[in-house]
Amino acid sequence: MPLRRIKQRLERTKEQKDWLAQLKLEVNQIRKLSNDLVLSPKPTGMNWRGVTNATKGLFGQAVLEIPHYYSNSVLTDRQNLDLIMVVAELNFDQVIASGTHTYFLDILHEYKHISGRTTAAIFHGALTELHEDAHRVKAFSRLVHLANEGTIDKLGFVKKGLAETLSKLTKATCYNLNLKSILPELPQVNKIASDLIKIAIPGVSNFNKNLNNQVAAALLLENSEVHVWGHGHDFDMWEMNHRIVNHEHSSHKEFLETLSQCDLALYLSFSESWGQVITECLALGIPCLCSDNNAILDDSPDLKAALVVSSNDNPNLISEKMQTVLALKNELKPALLQHAAQLNTIADTKKELFLKDLKNSQSPSLPPSKANPKSSFKLFN
Repeated sequence: MPLRRIKQRLERTKEQKDWLAQLKLEVNQIRKLSNDLVLSPKPTGMNWRGVTNATKGLFGQAVLEIPHYYSNSVLTDRQNLDLIMVVAELNFDQVIASGTHTYFLDILHEYKHISGRTTAAIFHGALTELHEDAHRVKAFSRLVHLANEGTIDKLGFVKKGLAETLSKLTKATCYNLNLKSILPELPQVNKIASDLIKIAIPGVSNFNKNLNNQVAAALLLENSEVHVWGHGHDFDMWEMNHRIVNHEHSSHKEFLETLSQCDLALYLSFSESWGQVITECLALGIPCLCSDNNAILDDSPDLKAALVVSSNDNPNLISEKMQTVLALKNELKPALLQHAAQLNTIADTKKELFLKDLKNSQSPSLPPSKANPKSSFKLFN
C-alpha cells in the first residue's frame, strides 16, 4: 500500500477516535439538561443543513449532531456500538432520530435491543422524493419495517397528511410535527434605498425546486435583482447575468442576512414537506410566494390567498402575483410576523404531545450495565 494511503488511513482513524470522544462528552452534557436525546445529522456543506437547523429549533439542547459524510456514517460499527452503550446507560426517557439515515435507524434498532426504552424517528421529507432514489427508498423501507415490528415506537412527520397516511398503512403511532423558526441575532442593518426590487429564490438545483420558472418570473419584473444560492451559471440562457446575484457557500446566518434585505422571496416547489425557508421569511416579515403543497398558511386564509400561487409552472402568472404582493408588502408585514409567532406556538404544542407518549418496554432485553457489547446482529448494513 502506498505510504500516502497509509497516512490517510491513520489520520482517519485518529479523527474517528476524536469524534467518538467528543460525542461521548456531548451526550453526557445533554443528559444534564434534557430527559430526551435527539439525534440529528451534522451538516456537510448544504447537505442536511435544513433538517439540522429545524431540529435544533424544535428540540434545542436535546440535540446531538452526529458527524457523517453525505449520509454515510464516519464512525465504525464498534464506535457506533460504544456510543449506543453510553446513551443506554444514561437512561434517557427516549431517543429520537430526526432524519432517517439508514445508519440512524440501525442505531435505534440496537438501542431498543439493549435498553428497551422508547424510540422514535422523524421523517422530514415527502413521498415524491423517493422517486428513482434507491438510497432513500431503502431508508424509508427500513423505517416502515422497524415501525411495523415495534422497534420504533412512534413516527413524526413534517408533511401534512403523511401522519394520517402512515398510521393507516403501518402499525406505527404517528404524529404530525410543525417546525419552528428561531432566527439567530442578525445585525441591525437598514435596507438601502434603491430602485432595484430584490427577489430571493432559495433552493437547490433540482427539478422539484422549480428554480427556472421562478427566475424567469423574477426577471419579468423591471428593475429586479435576483438572488440565488450556489447555482453558478445555471441561468446564463437568459443573457441577464448582470441582474442575477449568486451567493456561493454562504452560512445559514449569512443567508438570513441576505434574505432580510430582500423585498420578496419565491419558494414555488412542485412538492414540499414543510418549507422552512417560508417560515423564515414570515419571521423576517418578508412575503414569500409559495405553492399549495405545505401546511404553513392553512391557519391564515388571508395570507394563503395573498401568497399561494395556483400555477407554479407559469412564469407570467407568477410575475403578476409578485407585482400584487409587492404593492401590499408593507400592509402584509404585521400579519406575517404574527403568523410566524403562531406557528411557533403550534409547533411547541405538537412537540410536547409527541414527547409525552412514552412506550418503554416492560422487560428490556438486558439492563444496559450488563448488555453484551457484541451486537446480536450485524450493525449498520
